[in-house]
Amino acid sequence: MIAERVKHAGGRPPKYKTVEEMSDKIDDYFNSITTTKDKLDEAGNPEYDNAGNEIRIVEYFIPPSILGMCLYLGIDRDTLNEVYYKKEEFVGTIKRAKAKVEQYLADQLNRTTQVAGIIFNLKNNFGWKDIQTVENTGPNGGPLLIQAVSAYSDEDLRLMAEIMERAQIHGEVVDIEPK
Repeated sequence: MIAERVKHAGGRPPKYKTVEEMSDKIDDYFNSITTTKDKLDEAGNPEYDNAGNEIRIVEYFIPPSILGMCLYLGIDRDTLNEVYYKKEEFVGTIKRAKAKVEQYLADQLNRTTQVAGIIFNLKNNFGWKDIQTVENTGPNGGPLLIQAVSAYSDEDLRLMAEIMERAQIHGEVVDIEPK
C-alpha cells in the first residue's frame, strides 16, 4: 500500500502555533537588545514610584524595530501582518510589541535633533500624521461676517459674478466688494 502524501492547505504551517510561544520569543527579542538597571537617588539608594514600586530604567543598546523583531522571530513583516495579525489570539501580543517600538521612537523625538527618519517611521508604520488647522477670521481676528446674498441687489450680484469670473480666468486678486 502506498502512503498518500497529505498537503497542507495554504502553504507552510505557521512557525508559532501558540500565542505564548510567540510572546516568549518577542520578550526574548526585547531582552536581547536592552539592559535594565535600578534608578538610584543621589545617595545611591533605589528610587520608588508613587505606588511603592522600584523604578527600573530600560536602555536600548540596539534600537528596537518591527523589522528587527521579525528577523529575530524568523518571519518576515508580511507574515507578521498578513498571517499572525489576522488571527485574533495573536493581535494583543503583536500590538504590545509594536507599542514598545512606537514608544521608543516617540521618546527619541525628545532626545535628538535628527528626527526626519523617526517621523517618517512613525507616519508610515504607526499611523502618525501631521494635522494642520486653518482658522478663518474677520478683520483684526474678529468673527468672519457673512452677508446673505438676498441682501444684495441684482446689479450688485451681476457685478460680483463678473468680477469673480474675471479673477478665475486671469488669476487676478480683485476686491469683490460692490460699490
